[in-house]
Amino acid sequence: MLALFDIARNMQSHDTDLELFSYFTKEECYDLWKADNIRWYVRFAATPLSNGKLPFVEANLLENILNTADSCLTKKESSATLRFGHESCLLPLACLMELGDCGYQTTDLENLHRVWRAYKFFPMGGNIQLVFYRHKKKPDILVKILLNEEEQTIPVQSDIAPFYRWKDVKEYYRAKLDSWKNDSSIDEEMVASVGARVERSGS
Repeated sequence: MLALFDIARNMQSHDTDLELFSYFTKEECYDLWKADNIRWYVRFAATPLSNGKLPFVEANLLENILNTADSCLTKKESSATLRFGHESCLLPLACLMELGDCGYQTTDLENLHRVWRAYKFFPMGGNIQLVFYRHKKKPDILVKILLNEEEQTIPVQSDIAPFYRWKDVKEYYRAKLDSWKNDSSIDEEMVASVGARVERSGS
């Protein structure tokens, strides 16, 4: 049943009149989606069930983004850096960065779907953008973060949100990464297992 439902969903990505949803009731479709939503949450999000550790599978990527941004901001000319991956990379990164509802934490999986919906975070062509703004006369560099072209809030204090001062943003994320590196309670086997699944997905 689960395999057939997965095929039915993916048929929407193809140019065909064939559809398989008619084999399911609306209630079955809804329940199967909720179960799949829970699967994404417990595998990649900051669920308390894993002490919020799973998004750190993308810790190296976030550190690379911070370092690359700092390097680019020393230049006078405009520039852009691009990275590509699957949803199994984008989702934990969005959760690690706590974009909007991505960082939501709950053990109430039955009602998870009321707040946290995986399809919002990685539609086809899903993306995260950090857009930087530099004033000709003022020293502060501002950044706005977009998830799928929508402005996001992050847990960093700002009086001009959705714009944030880059120094505050990188300070918050670097402190978060440092706490991860220095956390003696990290279950290395759990993180390694998630990392292996991400790599096998072709990311």
